[in-house]
Amino acid sequence: MLTVLILLSLLFQFPSTSEDWQVIARNFESRWNFPNCGGSIDGKHIRIVQPAKSGSYFYNYKGYNSIVLMAIVNADYEFIYVSVGCNGRVSDGGVLETTTFYDKLMQGTLGLPSKESTKENMTFVFVADDAFALHEHIVKPFPQKNLTPDERIFNYRLSRARRTVENAFGILSNRFRVFHTSINMKPEKINYILLASCALHNFLRRHSSNSYLPKNSIDTEVLDTGDIIMGDWRSDHTLGNLQHGYGRNLGEPQEKRVWVKSWLRDREASSHMSLFHELRLSHHEDLVNYLRMSEENFQKLLNLVALKIRKMDTRLRQAVTVEERLTATLRFLTTGQSFEDQKFPTRISPQALGKIIPETCKQLYLVLKDSYLK
Repeated sequence: MLTVLILLSLLFQFPSTSEDWQVIARNFESRWNFPNCGGSIDGKHIRIVQPAKSGSYFYNYKGYNSIVLMAIVNADYEFIYVSVGCNGRVSDGGVLETTTFYDKLMQGTLGLPSKESTKENMTFVFVADDAFALHEHIVKPFPQKNLTPDERIFNYRLSRARRTVENAFGILSNRFRVFHTSINMKPEKINYILLASCALHNFLRRHSSNSYLPKNSIDTEVLDTGDIIMGDWRSDHTLGNLQHGYGRNLGEPQEKRVWVKSWLRDREASSHMSLFHELRLSHHEDLVNYLRMSEENFQKLLNLVALKIRKMDTRLRQAVTVEERLTATLRFLTTGQSFEDQKFPTRISPQALGKIIPETCKQLYLVLKDSYLK
């Protein structure tokens, strides 16, 4: 029988006062010429391996199994609201209606600015596409047929503002290649993979903006002609290998195996940490490419999560160090390799990785959410 997913709707210090919303709106107006806007809304289907006995519960209209990442993005491509856990069979509009954001919107408790305090005394809104239903505070483009000049201008400006969420999702997938695979975990664990990725996106957006978000990586507009130059993420079609093989998390029968293979015990001498330390000492540019962040930012993350992910040695084995745990997690997010593939460079068993990576992602989300998911 299918275990019902717990929907995780998280507010991350979501704006709660009129003044907070006005700050976001001013950025949208100055950058995208769309006033009175609180954010751009969209959903992204995250491909997953079909959970055991789930039937068509996760099967979406695109023809694969997925979980929906619903997000609201500000004018600077940062996530200000994320909701994960809804099955892919539900439409974007339907997913939005399951969120705490939508409940507060319906109840009028979001603290949105009143018409008296907005530009031209207009309603404060969020921008979306045709997948969402119209609402007093949710606007979408006019149908393309028989547009008046004013409607055409409105659609153009709305498209500019809405492109922020498209680019945020694009950069997220480009930097964290796990989104180019079918994630092979329990849905509850996948939720923390998504949350940690969004938190890391905001963290790197603020601390490594030039390397994480280069100028050509996002859509830009030629102001004289109105032409759109597509960001590099749109033309990147290199997909990682789909995850494969059995996983204990899917409830499938496992063969009895040796408790630990001899070559897995030799982590210290020949795991990927040897490469990591070499890059750290003399190849800083390659280290940035390896982890998608600088050594300084890696150390910041390590200091934040070290106490939460550290494990004690036992009489039988030496614990995986906090550096190994964080590095393995970042490599999983940036490459999308399966645990079976990751066991070779990390010298950590797939079963252990299946516990280490979701746990580390959970702790990354918990330590970053208050400061980097606002």
